[in-house]
Amino acid sequence: MVYCSGCGHQFLPDDPAVLKSVIADHQAQIAQLEQRLRLLNLIIYGPKSEKKPRTGQEQQLSLFDEAEQAAEEHKPQTFEEVCAPIRTRGKRGRRPIPADLPRVEIVHDLPESEKVCPCGAVLVRIGEEVSEKLDIVPAK
Repeated sequence: MVYCSGCGHQFLPDDPAVLKSVIADHQAQIAQLEQRLRLLNLIIYGPKSEKKPRTGQEQQLSLFDEAEQAAEEHKPQTFEEVCAPIRTRGKRGRRPIPADLPRVEIVHDLPESEKVCPCGAVLVRIGEEVSEKLDIVPAK
């Protein structure tokens, strides 16, 4: 290749033999870069070292992992064994008053004369509150 001294632009030579050597050099460089790319992809996306099968001396080191291997063998197999029982939370607040205790119902209502709006429309009940209360009766 010929380079311009002013701008650094590349010019291809006119000789076919030199052109073939330039192409061969470029192909070698491309092959080297492709090999680097494959290696990097293998490092990034390939199997990790922890997952490789053990051989030779590494198998002897695994003799000390007997407890871990035994724990892996006794893993639960069914869905019910895998799932822990769900713990439900109790209801918050007071317990309801027993149904056998006597109840006294007190209704606070407006008289019929106050159920009419000054414009002439009839008022409608929009809500209701219900509460229970225990009365303590002292001993007699």
